[in-house]
Amino acid sequence: MHCGCTPAERRGPPDKKLNKSTMKTYDSMSIREFLDLYDVCSEASEFASMFSTLHGAWNACDRVDWLVWTHEYVVPADRGSLRLYGCWCIRQTPLADGRKVWDLLSTESRTAVEVTERFAVGAATSEEHSAAEEAAISAHIDAVYSFPWAVEGAAEAVRAIANHSAGAGVLYSALAAARYGGARLEVSRYGGSRLASFRVAQTFQLAEFRQRFGNPFKKQKTQKQ
Repeated sequence: MHCGCTPAERRGPPDKKLNKSTMKTYDSMSIREFLDLYDVCSEASEFASMFSTLHGAWNACDRVDWLVWTHEYVVPADRGSLRLYGCWCIRQTPLADGRKVWDLLSTESRTAVEVTERFAVGAATSEEHSAAEEAAISAHIDAVYSFPWAVEGAAEAVRAIANHSAGAGVLYSALAAARYGGARLEVSRYGGSRLASFRVAQTFQLAEFRQRFGNPFKKQKTQKQ
């Protein structure tokens, strides 16, 4: 599990370790070995250290961004599925007033999401995807200077998922859009607070992630740390 660091702050293992041999060793790796291999942040390390196995830590984790990060490294060939999941989060993450993050997007941002979905399944070319990425960048820049934080956050989420990165970064943006969207409503559907709106969005995304991907670690016997 890993905290919400930026891609530049996340180091992970050297590329040479991202292979089938390393993936197999996860099933026999202790919590401490895993945390050291990925230079996991202190918050996530403290959480994971409460468990005796990676399987158990994954099952108990309620931070969808940590689970996405873990899946991104443990199953590195599954980037397309993560990208599609990110698009789903943009389409479906709820806001406090009953709308969804998708409802905050401009036409350009929505088109970028649609092209990214097609690209993830091989139905769009690299050129089409690059054009969609450029449009998403422009839409985000416009949102930064012209719209409330909720709209800017939604546009940032699209920019992230349209980029080459299909990992946890897009979820931070989508959750931020949901959180700030709730903050700007006088009466929140989820208890009238930014935190309540944020938690609803995170729980919503977590349930979908678990349904789509499942636990990547095999159940193990209790290990000594």
